[in-house]
Amino acid sequence: MKDAHYIVKIKPEYVDEIKKKFNTTTLGKALNFDTAHKLLNGNANINLKNFCKLCELMEWDLPEYLEIQIESDQNN
Repeated sequence: MKDAHYIVKIKPEYVDEIKKKFNTTTLGKALNFDTAHKLLNGNANINLKNFCKLCELMEWDLPEYLEIQIESDQNN
């Protein structure tokens, strides 16, 4: 497993769900345009940070086994 290369992609049925809600431009504003383009084509090797953002955007539950801290970019 030391030299294993993991590729994490969103399953096609979930990509279809994302496509119903976002296009490359709108998703690109939230993630980045390269990732949005690849993700909507089903070819994104998505990282955990972008996966968490996507879960929030799609109103999907975040995995319970992860401890996730959401920090605001805005000054309070």
